Amino acid sequence: NGLIVDKDNLIVAQWGSITDKFETKTSGHLVKINLKTRDVEKFFSTRPIGNLDGIVFNKEKGFLVTDWINGKLFSVNELGIATLLKKLNKGSADLEIVMHKDLILIPQMLDNSLIAFSFNWMSNLSIKVKNLSKVYNNYKVLHNLSFSIEENGIFGLLGRNGAGKTT
Repeated sequence: NGLIVDKDNLIVAQWGSITDKFETKTSGHLVKINLKTRDVEKFFSTRPIGNLDGIVFNKEKGFLVTDWINGKLFSVNELGIATLLKKLNKGSADLEIVMHKDLILIPQMLDNSLIAFSFNWMSNLSIKVKNLSKVYNNYKVLHNLSFSIEENGIFGLLGRNGAGKTT
């Protein structure tokens, strides 16, 4: 549904599989189409994201996308992994971002309005880890681990005793 050109690729924000009654059978995800070879591929993560409508670049080498049906704004990194940023209204359509002002504009199709908000990219994150690597006894135990934990979010580390959860 949404389209954006990123270097040699057309990035498509897909709505998903639609049934006869305009209901969604499966949610959509991002697809990359090489403009030279016309090869089509999914991003590394093939998990469905939602009924994607709008797509723009964000400041984190990825994209912002809207989910029209569920009224959500997601950040999608360059591997295709989505993180929910904000709950919106159903009918959240194409979006526009004014990066130098940290301003996001999202039309609300079902109530004929426009949501505009200043978005501080770090305000809803308590912890952000980017490209963390750890070597222990010449063994690479972590390699380029990146994740973020939203404010008031619940996060758990699972592993057997001695696996390094505390470290």
